[in-house]
Amino acid sequence: MADESAKEFSAAVRAFEKASKELSQNTGTEVAKIVGKDLLKVTDPFVKSFNQIPGVQTLGNVGK
Repeated sequence: MADESAKEFSAAVRAFEKASKELSQNTGTEVAKIVGKDLLKVTDPFVKSFNQIPGVQTLGNVGK
């Protein structure tokens, strides 16, 4: 009886660890997407203004 309860508890702990790990990965991905979008909102105006300067796009392609 005690062995059976221990096995069930162990299985439940493994299932919880797996679910917790998956949740952490999914949450991390979602946070990265949100931060990435917000970062683009900040950097896009600067990038666009620099790209309008003649020759800047050419310099960006050097070395590619």
